[in-house]
Amino acid sequence: MFVAEARIIPVLDDWLGALSLKTVDQAITEMLVQAGAEKPEPTDITRARKIALEAQTKLERLIDAIEKGIGPGLYINRSRAVQAELAAARAVLELCLPVGPRSMAVVKPSACNASTLALANAPRHS
Repeated sequence: MFVAEARIIPVLDDWLGALSLKTVDQAITEMLVQAGAEKPEPTDITRARKIALEAQTKLERLIDAIEKGIGPGLYINRSRAVQAELAAARAVLELCLPVGPRSMAVVKPSACNASTLALANAPRHS
């Protein structure tokens, strides 16, 4: 079967062009504008996420240490400290992040700042 490409390609190009009225440049410009309009996550929330992740990792390491024979007294003291870090970080995240997608909840900056201040002043344990 023979297909006359020279006759079909211009018709296909017109058809594909009609599917999207936007040019590539317009689409890229819109994407960049939208990306610039999005607000980056506040540093307090980023810090709380980091502390929560580190605390969770520490707890997992402590569980591994239990399996390897760590003394119960050492585990209890360290575990309590790490659990306090994790609880403080989660409290900041719960207080400072709105609930649900595009929530209408209003977070009082003073409450969020007070909790992040408490988290910043909490002792960190390695």
